Amino acid sequence: MTNYPIFIGSGALSDLKNFLAQRKYSGILVLADENTHKLCYPLIQPFLPVHKVCIIPAGEKFKNLDTCVKIWESLTDSAFDRKGLVMNLGGGVIGDMGGFVASTYKQGIEFIQVPTTLFRRSMQVWAENSDDFHGYKNHIGLREPQAVVIWPEFLDTLSRRELLSGMAEVIKHHLIADREGWNT
Repeated sequence: MTNYPIFIGSGALSDLKNFLAQRKYSGILVLADENTHKLCYPLIQPFLPVHKVCIIPAGEKFKNLDTCVKIWESLTDSAFDRKGLVMNLGGGVIGDMGGFVASTYKQGIEFIQVPTTLFRRSMQVWAENSDDFHGYKNHIGLREPQAVVIWPEFLDTLSRRELLSGMAEVIKHHLIADREGWNT
């Protein structure tokens, strides 16, 4: 059970827009990698109030503290304070690093997860946010998001390989941890 809203379905971006309108964030930073910026950001941008964008390189090899430093610098250079919000637009690397960076910036600012891959959708509902450190996967992490937005149309931006990889993770998850889910 989560302590934050999960917006799912075709109306999820409208729900996000309403959610943001009810909050008084001093600034919003959308964190994206090169791929989600190109493919997904144009789809979500019309639903967002004024915001900044931080683009990082795509790929697991960039899930490290050096990239976190670049994101912290972007927040600092944009004069984000403790009432700012980080919106993580992407899969595992973006969700993990964005959640970690937000949780540690100024002793923790709020963040929202907007997963764009199939596998990441299940992880972000359970609020897993972590970073790799000295060769250890997901070694450092903390804090829950303020909301999770699952918009099915982002799946249309995935390659067949990425979609199949996500489906394999869903199957693995159900086999390991969710007998009822597997049976349905």
